[in-house]
Amino acid sequence: MSAARTAVAVDPTYRSDKRPVFTPFDESCGSIRGFAWAGDLASEIASGGLTGSAAVDLLDDMLAIRELEEMIVQLR
Repeated sequence: MSAARTAVAVDPTYRSDKRPVFTPFDESCGSIRGFAWAGDLASEIASGGLTGSAAVDLLDDMLAIRELEEMIVQLR
């Protein structure tokens, strides 16, 4: 095995088992607000900003992404 591959596999700073923190934040490259939306799904559907089928599609996408994230953590 090459030295580069061994270093990545052994280097503890390469690994991250941390879960995301969902508190609102400001990014330092200008002002980007994160996790700041305070609405809910019912109000978004009621206002017409999202349909029920689009909400189910988004949920399916989010679950697939979460499953991928879990697989990455398990592979480490």
